[in-house]
Amino acid sequence: MLNIEGVENPLFEHSRRFSQGLGSVRIAAGDIIVALDGSGDYDNLEEAINSEKSGSFFLKEGIYILSDKLKISSNTTIRGSGGGTIIQTQSSGSYWIDLNGKNDVLIENLKFKFYCASGTEAPIEIDNAKRITFKNVIFENEDDNMSAIMWTPYGTTADYIYIINCRYIKYSATIKDLFISPITTGIIEGNQFDDLDLVHTGVDAFMNNIIVIGNYFYSITFEAGSNNNVCIGNQIDDAVTDNGTGNQVGYNATF
Repeated sequence: MLNIEGVENPLFEHSRRFSQGLGSVRIAAGDIIVALDGSGDYDNLEEAINSEKSGSFFLKEGIYILSDKLKISSNTTIRGSGGGTIIQTQSSGSYWIDLNGKNDVLIENLKFKFYCASGTEAPIEIDNAKRITFKNVIFENEDDNMSAIMWTPYGTTADYIYIINCRYIKYSATIKDLFISPITTGIIEGNQFDDLDLVHTGVDAFMNNIIVIGNYFYSITFEAGSNNNVCIGNQIDDAVTDNGTGNQVGYNATF
């Protein structure tokens, strides 16, 4: 960045100082800033996403309560300032985070607090999506209605899904699933999901070409039709079950 003596941030209006509540995250020049206190470009997350469609969004600390589904477009980055940036759903509704058919989306450095309608399968819908990344995200389940975090309808798939360094906070002792979905190609690495199964067991719950490494899961199951996956160096409460073919499973610690 070019500095001119006596002029603060002359070129990049969005390059705020850390003392203005941005924590340890530096804002890029092109970020669209969302801030509940009115210090950004928008003070409402849904309005920002709906108005700008795509781009790079930075969410300052605060609780952003969704009134409707958040329909995220392709080629979008949503970045928070850490655990103090919370996207929270209401106590009714389902599939709050809509990534249906979207490509090239990155969501990082924030927390989701999910309240779901009774019988809801999952709050995040990723069917027919490609290159979707969740990084440094906390998924907090606030009631017992949620079955899984991410859902793809049977008969569709999601490709190139990356879940990196994320954490799950449970509501009850009931074990939930990370996916109710077939997914193909991706990396699941470094996550603390000790109260989650990797995938819901049952019809079409297959995974192909997925690297599962260095995570903490309750259990990991590769159903029949789950092929050519790598599952190494995970900590498991229950067991790793491999009913697929061509999977490399090893060096997983069971407690």
